[in-house]
Amino acid sequence: NTPRDFVEYPSQVHEHWVLSRPILDGYLKNVETGQSMPQALVDKIEAAATFNQGYATVSYLSSAIVDMDLHTQSTPPTDIDAFEKASLARIGMPKEIVMRHRLPQFNHLFTSDAYSAGYYSYLWSEVMDADTWAYFEESGDVFNPDIAARYKAIILAPGNTTDRGEAYRAFRGRDPDVAALLKGIYRYRAAAEKRTNTAQILASGVSMPEALRAADLLAAEWDVAADVWSVT
Repeated sequence: NTPRDFVEYPSQVHEHWVLSRPILDGYLKNVETGQSMPQALVDKIEAAATFNQGYATVSYLSSAIVDMDLHTQSTPPTDIDAFEKASLARIGMPKEIVMRHRLPQFNHLFTSDAYSAGYYSYLWSEVMDADTWAYFEESGDVFNPDIAARYKAIILAPGNTTDRGEAYRAFRGRDPDVAALLKGIYRYRAAAEKRTNTAQILASGVSMPEALRAADLLAAEWDVAADVWSVT
C-alpha cells in the first residue's frame, strides 16, 4: 500500500522491458513460425507511438487540472456543468479537444475518494518511471543487476513502510527529473527552437485541426518518438 501518486509507478516501470530484445526473443514469438518479433516491427511500433499524443495529453491534463480545481474550492460548486466550463476557460482549453473524463461521469473522483484531487498521479508516476528507466539505460545495461537490486530493496520491498519521496531520492540520488519523460515522449532535437516554432504555428491564427496537422508534420520531420510503454 502506497500513496496514490506513487502506486502506478512500479508497474509502469516494468512495462519498459516489454520491447527489450531478451523479452521479445523469449516470449513474443510468431505462433506459426516460432520466430521472434523482428526489430523492424518494433521500430514501427515505437514510431507510431507519436500518433495523437498532443490530443491525448491535453485531454488527460484538462481532466487532471479540473479535478484539482474542483477539490480546492472553498465552497463546493452546485452547478457542475457551469463549473467545468469556467475551469476549462481559465486554462484556455481548445474547443476541438475534450476532457478525457467529463465531471458527471468522472468515476475516478466520485466512486470512491481514492483519486479525488489525485488524477494527476498517472502523469507523475510516468515522470518517475521514465526517470528510473533512464537510470538503467544510462548504465549501458537495461538489466543492470546492481540497479535492479537497489530498486527492489529501496522501492519495491519496503512498500509504504518508508517515505516514498525519501525512498526515491535514496534510489536515484536526487528528486525525480521530468527530462527523461520529455525525451521519451518527444525525443526533441534542438528542443528549445522547435518549441518556439510550435508556439508560432499555434499562434498563427490557423484552426486547431490545421494546427494539429502541422504538428503531425513537424513530429515526422523532427523524428519525434513517444515511449509506447508509458501510456496511462
